Amino acid sequence: MGKIVIPKHSADINEMNAVFEIYIETKDWIDSKTYKTKLMAKIGSEQYPSSYPKKAHIPLYFGFLVAENFKSSARRKITKSGIDMYNAIKSHNIQQQQKILLESLENTIFGRNNFGCVSSDSDLDAPCACVRAILDLGYITNEEYSYLIWNIAD
Repeated sequence: MGKIVIPKHSADINEMNAVFEIYIETKDWIDSKTYKTKLMAKIGSEQYPSSYPKKAHIPLYFGFLVAENFKSSARRKITKSGIDMYNAIKSHNIQQQQKILLESLENTIFGRNNFGCVSSDSDLDAPCACVRAILDLGYITNEEYSYLIWNIAD
């Protein structure tokens, strides 16, 4: 089956918007050092130094950012879906945000070779399994989702 890895970092909307803004303002590849400096200027420098690179993991995971090299996230840039998501968030367009998330679920590989979780080597798309369970059951609790993932992995 392989090792299933899902980002465990917070997805604070204000911090995620700051990440999007940095990449939108630059309109090109950004190296990690420049990104970290710009993010610290936007959200403050009170967090652990390792926290700043992790703020980009959720956007990378869903394909809103892309890394230049799979083994190293030294340079990243925003994707078209990232720009669309940022615009939907800024305009408070919930339907558009949901549409973009569903498109991400349809088009992104969340297991092996995902830029947001480079250590994952699973063929299982954990977010897609969650959506499938919700569609089949009508809802799913955290415990049920955890049970589902652990049993699929086993």
